[in-house]
Amino acid sequence: MKGKMMVALLALGSMVAACGGDKPAKTTGGDKAAVKEKYDAGNAYILAAKFDSAEMAYKECLSMDSTYYLAHYQLSSLYQLTGDMGGAMRAINRAIELNPEFVMAYYSKAGVEDLLGNEKESATFLSAALRLKPDFYMARMMKAQKAAAAGRYKEAITDFDEAIGQRPDVYLAYSGRGGCRYKVGDIEGAIKDYTKVIELNPNQMMGYVNRAAAYAGARDFRAAINDINTVVGVDPLWSQAYIMRSSYYYVMNKKDSCCNDLLIAQTMKNPQAEQYMKQYCK
Repeated sequence: MKGKMMVALLALGSMVAACGGDKPAKTTGGDKAAVKEKYDAGNAYILAAKFDSAEMAYKECLSMDSTYYLAHYQLSSLYQLTGDMGGAMRAINRAIELNPEFVMAYYSKAGVEDLLGNEKESATFLSAALRLKPDFYMARMMKAQKAAAAGRYKEAITDFDEAIGQRPDVYLAYSGRGGCRYKVGDIEGAIKDYTKVIELNPNQMMGYVNRAAAYAGARDFRAAINDINTVVGVDPLWSQAYIMRSSYYYVMNKKDSCCNDLLIAQTMKNPQAEQYMKQYCK
């Protein structure tokens, strides 16, 4: 969670204007330069993981100008990092109150509601973000992922389609759509999506793992084994790869190869290996 939040904070500067964050704050008479200096200091502190100093800087910023909505937004992000969900909610509500067009605030509030287990409220604010900015990639991806997690695969596919249309060079949406396509029985579509994942990020081994599973679903076990061979070549210590490959060998009636992979997985202490050894290698 903290790693994701830090990435989001790093990206904030380039996204603010595009997401309604370029609205000038109403000053309460404070020195604008001093206000901005405190805000920038808070950002520097939070990226250095100096959270107490960051909170103090943002609060000093707001003591000079209580309408500086970006400081409220960043306070909310800080409180999410430190686990203060009540503080996060109060701060993000204030940011939205001050700038109802600030799309990132709605997206952030959707995330807070999600962390609190408020699924309906999270969906409401995610939809609000997308109404304000239909091409908001991160919100579209979050909506797609939430639909997929809830088993609404067709809805998720539609949102992944939208995300891919916005960012066709990013592999994550293809990976998510591939999983949903597999769930609804579109095996060939899943294989195409995982192939695109590999094309865009050949070092991402889960693309090969997922495509292997899709190939197996299409009964193309040779292709599945080839993908797992790639995974084993890169990470020979990942025991689950041997478990997967053993299952493909088994359905191809290659018992020796199946049992050899299970033996390797067993030496790696894979909890499934011993059970499968007893079942398939008597």
